[in-house]
Amino acid sequence: MGKAEFTKNEEFFDRLHRRDNIALLALLKVTDDSSTSNQKPQYIFVATVHVHWDPNYKDVKVVQTALFLEEIQNFIESHRALVGHLFEPGREKPPIRGPSTYYKNVPIIICGDFNSTPDSGVCEYIRNSSIPGDHPDLGKASYGSYSKDGLAHHFHPLKSGYDGIEESILKFTNLTPTFQGVIDHIWTSAAIGIEQVMAGIDQDYARSYKGFPTQHVPSDHIPIGVDIRCLDTSQDLDNDTDASKLHAARETNGSSHPTSRESSQNAIESNNLTVRPQSEVGTLGRPPPGLVRGGTHT
Repeated sequence: MGKAEFTKNEEFFDRLHRRDNIALLALLKVTDDSSTSNQKPQYIFVATVHVHWDPNYKDVKVVQTALFLEEIQNFIESHRALVGHLFEPGREKPPIRGPSTYYKNVPIIICGDFNSTPDSGVCEYIRNSSIPGDHPDLGKASYGSYSKDGLAHHFHPLKSGYDGIEESILKFTNLTPTFQGVIDHIWTSAAIGIEQVMAGIDQDYARSYKGFPTQHVPSDHIPIGVDIRCLDTSQDLDNDTDASKLHAARETNGSSHPTSRESSQNAIESNNLTVRPQSEVGTLGRPPPGLVRGGTHT
C-alpha cells in the first residue's frame, strides 16, 4: 500500500485498505548435484496470494493483484545482483508506463487463490499484461493512476499452468452449494516449462455432494499442481528459446478458457503434458473411493 496517492483517497481506504488479504514471496535456489562450479546458480521466484473473495468487489481483486505484482517486481529488483543478467538486455530499468517483457527470462511462479475466474479482469490483467483504467471490473471507484492510466506489468508473457486444458481436466477448484468454478491459478514466466499437471476432482464424486468440504475433501477448494522444468537461464534467453516456443505453442493450441474438449486435448498432446489424477496425490494421504482411478486404495 505504499502509493502516496492511495493514502489520501478515502474511497480507496474504505474499499481496499480494510481487507486483510496477504501474500508470500520467496526466492528459491535450485540445488543440482550435476551442476558444475563454473555455472551460475539457478534461482526461482515463487509468490502466492489470497485475493479478496467478495464478487461485489471486483475492483478490489484487480487492484490487490496489481499491488501484488508490483511487490513481486520490487522483490526481484532487490535481488538484482543474483538475477540481473536475466533482465531485458540493453535496458537498465523496465519502462515507466505500459506492459513489457523486461522480466520474461526470470524464472517466476505466481500462484494462489485469486477468487477470480479465467474470464475475470484479474486473469485478463495477468495474462495480457495490461487492462485499461475504464475496465468494467475496476468499476467507478477512484484508484489514482490506476484509474487514469490503466494497469500494466513487466512479466509478459505469463501463462497459466492449465492454459487450454481446463475444459477437459479442471472443471472447478471451488465447489459450494451456490458456486462452482476455477478461481485458483498457477502462472509461470517464459523461463518455466510445464511438464505435468494435476487433474481436477472426479466428476462422479463431485456430483454426489452439493459442495465441499466433505469427509474426504477438507476444504471448499481442491488442490491444483504442476510439475515444472526450469529452463536453462545460465545465459541470456531470447525469442528462440525453448521457453518462448513452449509458450507460443500453448497460446496457439488453446486459450485460457477453451470452448471445446478437442482443443483441450490438442493442447495436452502438442505440449507433451502428463495429466496426473488427484488419486495419485490424495487428500490427507487417503483419497476417497470416488477419486481413485485405475486401482484400489486401502
